[in-house]
Amino acid sequence: MNKASSEPSVELTQFQTLSQEVQQGKVEETQFFAEFLNTKFHIAIEKKFDEEKPTFDYLVYESKQTPDAFTVVISEDESYIKNMGATDILFIKGGDIIKSLHPNLEITIVHRGGGIGMTVDKVNFLKQNVQFK
Repeated sequence: MNKASSEPSVELTQFQTLSQEVQQGKVEETQFFAEFLNTKFHIAIEKKFDEEKPTFDYLVYESKQTPDAFTVVISEDESYIKNMGATDILFIKGGDIIKSLHPNLEITIVHRGGGIGMTVDKVNFLKQNVQFK
């Protein structure tokens, strides 16, 4: 499937290239997960102001992958998150997202020309099996 020649070519980041390669079966998921855990992403948050200390929740959206499920949307490109209407955005490593994510949420990773989803089972697998520093 060729794109129109008038569309400018886009340089993919190392993580974006890897996400395409894992979808095409060219690399193992373990290599993808290792890169994901150390890549920084933008994620929409809702600030909560408690008198003791300010906190936040990740903004969640209906999943397009799984019926009756919810996801957080993340991107290396902040404009994707802003275009979804987010006003408060956190820039955080994938591993920190996994550590702090509610166990019933998926992750949707978006970038120009594509994206990849991480199911609840994969998120929970990483939560349980990765040694976080």
